[in-house]
Amino acid sequence: MIGKAFLKVTYHRKLISNACFIYAINLDQALLACYAQWLSRTKPPIVYEVADIQPPFVSRGLFGKLLRWIERHILKRSHLLVITSPAFFTGYFKPIQNYQGNCFLLENKLLPPYVPTRILSGVTGKLSPKRAEGKQWIVGYFGILQCQKSLEIIKRVADLLPKQVIFYLRGPAISANINIKQVPNIIYGGDYKNPQDLLDIYQQVDFVWCFDFCQEEHNSKWSLPNRLYEGGYFNLPMIAPQDFEMGRYVERYKIGWTFEAPYEESLTTFFKNITLESYLAVKNNFEKCPLEQFASTKDFSKMCLIAEQHCSASSLGDITPEDSR
Repeated sequence: MIGKAFLKVTYHRKLISNACFIYAINLDQALLACYAQWLSRTKPPIVYEVADIQPPFVSRGLFGKLLRWIERHILKRSHLLVITSPAFFTGYFKPIQNYQGNCFLLENKLLPPYVPTRILSGVTGKLSPKRAEGKQWIVGYFGILQCQKSLEIIKRVADLLPKQVIFYLRGPAISANINIKQVPNIIYGGDYKNPQDLLDIYQQVDFVWCFDFCQEEHNSKWSLPNRLYEGGYFNLPMIAPQDFEMGRYVERYKIGWTFEAPYEESLTTFFKNITLESYLAVKNNFEKCPLEQFASTKDFSKMCLIAEQHCSASSLGDITPEDSR
């Protein structure tokens, strides 16, 4: 497949010469981009996007060292690095790759034309149907349900608090190792279509589960996943781990709660003690959050403009989540 890709690039080298820039996502495309740039007489600038830091890139083994060496050469040839979380720079590109070039923060925000209209008035204080009836709090865990540790924590908390909390799970690839069917207050509703079903699933919950431990020491600790922006768009308080970038985001905007390990204990204590008043106080903080914080098309347009101007972006040291808003 890689060989075919190189052949296609060779075949279309004249078209590539007319490009304003070459946009490459992840290392494999970046290698193709470098080859395309080498073939082209106009040498269009390369924009290198990294959406996740995969485990091999932080490995101490020979293969990890080789990948980082290749990536450093790609970074030297790239006019702009695009990342989805500022912690990718502070945790990886600056200290490990010693990258000093231009950088742009392109967060995993929703695209407004494809999602329901966000209405603050009357929605901010709304509860899930069950909680509105005085029943349990509903926690939504949506996306690719591949985090085994999250599912284990959810099961333990659900076992301890059958009358206080319900966990509502939607998404593909749910772990077969956790038998959630045996827990009455864990509901798995199957897969869903994004963005068509977002309004339906989010309006059924009170909290958004923003824990992820799939790559706990690196990528999970640095990333800002889609559910963070989806939950924010629908004005739903989030629960997230402390000392993760997700937790710092939640704390910065006061749009949820963060927890320290052992998580099942801190979460159990939280759900035993949370009041409706404290919940609504946090939920009302979404009134201060503009639409562009969670859904925007302007960020990509801004990035394209910078790339076309040969990436005259500001220094990496100034990068923050606010830079692209």
